[in-house]
Amino acid sequence: ILNILDMIWINANPLESSGLYGPSAYYSYTRFTDIIGASQDPVALDYWASKNVLMATAMLDYDTYSSLDPDYEPLSQQYGGGMVMDESFHNYLRRSMNVLVNGGLQATMNPNEMNVFVTELDGTVPAEGLDPLTITMIVVLPLSAGVIVILVIFLKRRKK
Repeated sequence: ILNILDMIWINANPLESSGLYGPSAYYSYTRFTDIIGASQDPVALDYWASKNVLMATAMLDYDTYSSLDPDYEPLSQQYGGGMVMDESFHNYLRRSMNVLVNGGLQATMNPNEMNVFVTELDGTVPAEGLDPLTITMIVVLPLSAGVIVILVIFLKRRKK
């Protein structure tokens, strides 16, 4: 099994320091890193990416970013905007790791047990003034076309 993590555009806005976090955040809140990670261990990949990409990017704009830190165990009671953090990222990763290990798979959160190989290819440069509507259309239009194709197939089979 190969796990692939797309980190080309990331939202490195910590829960405790920013109102620009989470899946409801706009594309304009993201940073371009042009990084893709792959690993047989999804926990190690998530840990490494959080520690070396997400936190490193958050450090450019914020002083506190414990919600992104895979080594930070304690829970903070309440963050700005009424957002409650009911689980630390560390605890979530540890539980995920335990499930995988109990299932007979290899998983680790220990950086000393990770082999990391980094290569640099010719990167891409994002277009200036990237329009979020264009990105939405690029994502939504193929989905819409797929739904239409499935609907046509369903209707044709139903007529038979």
